[in-house]
Amino acid sequence: MPQHWWNFVTQARWFTGRGRNGRISDVHRLPWYTRPGVWPAIRSEVAVVSYPEGDSEYYHLLVGYLDDTDPGRDIAQHPGLLRLLWQAWHVDGPGTLTPYWDTDLPADLPAAPFTGEQSNSSVRFGDTVMVKFFRRLQGNAEVSLLRTLAANDSGRVPRLHGSVSCVVPELGPTDLAMIVENVPAARDGWDAARACAAEGTSFAPAARQLGTDLRSLHAQLATAFPTSSVAGADLVGELAESATRLAADTEPAAAAARLVRAASERTWPAIAVQRIHADLHLGQCLESPRGWVFVDFEGEPLRGEDDRRVEDSVWRDIAGMLRSFDYASHAGPAGDAKAWIGECRDAFLEGYRGSSRLTELGQLYELEKVIYEVAYERKYRPEWASIPLGAVVDIAVDVAAWVAPGQEWKWHTI
Repeated sequence: MPQHWWNFVTQARWFTGRGRNGRISDVHRLPWYTRPGVWPAIRSEVAVVSYPEGDSEYYHLLVGYLDDTDPGRDIAQHPGLLRLLWQAWHVDGPGTLTPYWDTDLPADLPAAPFTGEQSNSSVRFGDTVMVKFFRRLQGNAEVSLLRTLAANDSGRVPRLHGSVSCVVPELGPTDLAMIVENVPAARDGWDAARACAAEGTSFAPAARQLGTDLRSLHAQLATAFPTSSVAGADLVGELAESATRLAADTEPAAAAARLVRAASERTWPAIAVQRIHADLHLGQCLESPRGWVFVDFEGEPLRGEDDRRVEDSVWRDIAGMLRSFDYASHAGPAGDAKAWIGECRDAFLEGYRGSSRLTELGQLYELEKVIYEVAYERKYRPEWASIPLGAVVDIAVDVAAWVAPGQEWKWHTI
């Protein structure tokens, strides 16, 4: 495979194998989207990245060829070729791969790729349609989730218009892309919160509504999908294992992980679990005239499929939102950042559960989340690592108050 593909994959935000000495060991070329033998030609290809430890990851390349001598290029930032792809999806032909359409859409729409950091690749077609191309393929269940919620007429998620899937060698049936509603008159929650933080204005009313609408989403998920309970010791033990693995040699994250381990040794009642978002933060929330709409249900990038619960406590989503307010405050708040964060947290929790207090389980989920953030930022955005490192001690001190009361807890710096 040409070297430019290895360079492309390893420099992408969605590549998770940095520092592991991987290599592209195989490429699975899927059926054409365009008619075979007609140029330009477009198809999906799956690069298999193998590692010395024996495991592999699968990355989706959206490849366009100008002619039969072209080595190919990923077209996710090429509006002209994306428009050609959209048109091809509306024409069935022998040997071609086309979407499963949930609704009928026009065949001729202009393409506008999204720029900036993305864990997948999103493209707007016209004003009303969004296509998300999944990049790291790992058993994504987002399409089936949206299709199920759409059947229940949920307004808390975008309407699903269709999806593209194919049988991928070694993976089996795999979703490659989903076609969804571009939520009208929507405002990105991350941008909205950062603007308030920078201006020193309150985000609390929006945060309170966000909590209320997240509770509504969780209720819809609990109705549409199975729920159960798990032994509390087992679930908290999983949090401790995750925290320990993520913290590695990083202090004070490693000290915080030891607190989670100590908490796991306490007696815990059974804990309710259900389908959740699993990677919730302000950037996954759209403020719209119909309320908050939640997007991107594929889970956290550093957690592989084996590390993700299909069902989990709702506290994982709540903890993700609480941490997101801290991140938003670093936009350069005009005023007291700590007070601005506290107001957001209290309003969000009151909207969700009628109380601004965190339970002990909620505190553990937030501590495990901030440990995850330390690992993520150190790996992908070291210039941001100071945000979770500045919070991990404060969160851990609150946990230590009930896990290790009366004991001195010593913290170290990196």
